[in-house]
Amino acid sequence: MTKVKSFNRKNIRQINNELEAALKQVAEKYGIEVKLGNTRFTDDNFSTKVQVATIGQDGIAMSKEATDFNRHKTALGINMELGQEFQRSGKTYTIVGLKPRSKKYPILAKCSDGKRYKLPVDLVNMYA
Repeated sequence: MTKVKSFNRKNIRQINNELEAALKQVAEKYGIEVKLGNTRFTDDNFSTKVQVATIGQDGIAMSKEATDFNRHKTALGINMELGQEFQRSGKTYTIVGLKPRSKKYPILAKCSDGKRYKLPVDLVNMYA
């Protein structure tokens, strides 16, 4: 690859893809999860957020949201566990975390189609 003279969306995507591949090797070596977050850039430089989390006994990455779920679930009256699945409208949802500052939709769930959704506590408790 040629040397980068200035940064743009295209070459930053290429660089981030290579960074993710390198970080994947480190993650496998140490048994952790590593994700690249938002990237900000100018013509001369860019910065990317790196998020690192341990993997729990149940195989779920213990991200900030997952830790918050375990910490606040009792206080919010949530009757499900982290990683627990439920069926709704023909799709399977898995509880992956919690946003404690979100009053209406604090529970984070990953759908079988790969999307993440914010859900209210009463809805999730209906499927517990």
